[in-house]
Amino acid sequence: MDNYMSWMTPGGPGLVTHEEIEFILTEPCLSVASVAIKDSQWIDSWENLTEVGATQGDWFSITQDEITRIYMGKIPPRGKGNIRFTYQAGYAADSPEFREIQLIVLRIIRINLEEKLKFQQAGTVRNVGVRDYSEMYDINKQAHKDVYYIPEDICRELNKYRRLMLSQGV
Repeated sequence: MDNYMSWMTPGGPGLVTHEEIEFILTEPCLSVASVAIKDSQWIDSWENLTEVGATQGDWFSITQDEITRIYMGKIPPRGKGNIRFTYQAGYAADSPEFREIQLIVLRIIRINLEEKLKFQQAGTVRNVGVRDYSEMYDINKQAHKDVYYIPEDICRELNKYRRLMLSQGV
């Protein structure tokens, strides 16, 4: 059995066997469609690997607690951009996470439409002069730094679904 020198081994460099080549996806994964490796950085030719089946294969994936790991039995060549994973990311349409994200997005849309409506009403009232200015929406108020406004409480709710890259300390 061949061995592969890995700098990703906990505790420093070490020998890793074919069966231990592991890649972790940074977002929730519904299914992994394919894995391919490029034999050379200079030639744009991909070799599709075979998923592990009853008799043989080059890779398999395991999902546990929203973390998907892909294990490869074939060592990719040294370099950057030599491995390609094709997978479907996100949450299943019937999952509670997907439903919660939908509701949060609808709240953001409602808040922004209400903000726009208030601004338009204030502009109309100022032009027509049918109401007392003290009741109106402040048309000169400080604009939000973004085009679309997302309140802090909604940002906190969305942060639990945010995935950081592994290089960012996760």
